[in-house]
Amino acid sequence: MKKRNAVVALALTMAIAMGSAACGDDDDGGDDAAGTGGDDNTAEHSRDDYVALLGGGGEGMTDDEANCISAAVVDVVGVDALEQANAWDRFQEDPDGSLADYGVVVSEAQVTAIADGVGACVDAQQLFQEMFATGEDLSPELASCLASGIDAGTLHQAFAITIAKGEAALDADPTFTADVEQAALDCAAQGVT
Repeated sequence: MKKRNAVVALALTMAIAMGSAACGDDDDGGDDAAGTGGDDNTAEHSRDDYVALLGGGGEGMTDDEANCISAAVVDVVGVDALEQANAWDRFQEDPDGSLADYGVVVSEAQVTAIADGVGACVDAQQLFQEMFATGEDLSPELASCLASGIDAGTLHQAFAITIAKGEAALDADPTFTADVEQAALDCAAQGVT
């Protein structure tokens, strides 16, 4: 049980290290497929402003990966929604918060879109393995086993949930918790410690 909690804590640390960002390409931005993006013509801050604010290399990520993730978040959520929530100032006060902490309401469809963006920006299993390997309680072999035992889509969704709704929401997500527990059990059954 203690191992599972350490694994969940490391996963949360990794997601938070992304700095409230998610991924995507730098196309025209604006409206997203879910119809939740916004027109930033009246916004004080532009899409590029928000991408720069939320981007930058995080723990285990390059600047390009972090900027890719932040671009996806901004494209999914929309500049208008960020501006209406005063996310610019809130982020500067608490750069480790989630979008919910900044007053930005994110739908389940948007969480899924952010997860898709994360998948396009980073190799989540590789990043997860690197984060596990830096943990003091896990051997490199166990870090590798755990990372490979969790589906990449589940990891993308875990990052997106943490970015959008925070650690408590990830703790309450039954899919992520079950996948982490199963990976830990599988590694133990293989004798990987």
